[in-house]
Amino acid sequence: MTAFPVSQDQRDVYWNHFVERWAVGGWNPGHGVTGAKLRKIKDTIMADDDFWDDVYNRHSGNQFRSPEDMERRNQTLYDHCTGNFWGMIYQELVEQGLIKTRGQR
Repeated sequence: MTAFPVSQDQRDVYWNHFVERWAVGGWNPGHGVTGAKLRKIKDTIMADDDFWDDVYNRHSGNQFRSPEDMERRNQTLYDHCTGNFWGMIYQELVEQGLIKTRGQR
């Protein structure tokens, strides 16, 4: 159960931030992550209240105006939030069979 619902606008802001940083900045969220695979899971992720409770409520809540604000003001928290975002994205890709782990090959 989420502490408070995360708006679609906030979900979009954080999704767009992290995906843009990956696409433009060359971040490596894990072997096999592609734009096409992210598009396949986006609706699932956007509807996942537990995902957003972790990414937004646990890390940002109302104390930061944006992920960029979090990055400027608390780099450690931002790095942790980034790791959680991509860790859960990667897990969803594995669970949906879009990425095979060594044990699955």
